[in-house]
Amino acid sequence: MFKLRLGDRTSLYYLVCDLEATCIYPPQQDWETEIIEVGAIILNSNLEKVSEFQEYVQPVINANLTPYCLELTKITQADVDRAGKFPEVYGRMLTWMRENGLILQPVMQNFTLITDGHSNGWSAPSSLR
Repeated sequence: MFKLRLGDRTSLYYLVCDLEATCIYPPQQDWETEIIEVGAIILNSNLEKVSEFQEYVQPVINANLTPYCLELTKITQADVDRAGKFPEVYGRMLTWMRENGLILQPVMQNFTLITDGHSNGWSAPSSLR
């Protein structure tokens, strides 16, 4: 059984998370990105899929997706228009995580978060609305 050890913690699960955000081209200094899709999968310590989560998120600041964003992400305006706002989606994701065995308390956390970086200046704190 493969387990990743981080200090004194052994990860029983891996939470692989992918976020899509609003975007514009060419880049603009005053453009604020917002998360428009949350995708995640929980893997057990044998790297077997436990569960998947996927929801679109309704942007608040730039409610209309740019043509560039529509083409890049393949997310439609209708997808985000009928979606919940970030706090609602995040709440459902936390519930999903707990229901699938993830412990969210920092000292007892039993999973490792795996995500990719973003090269166009996307910043998580400014995108969490």
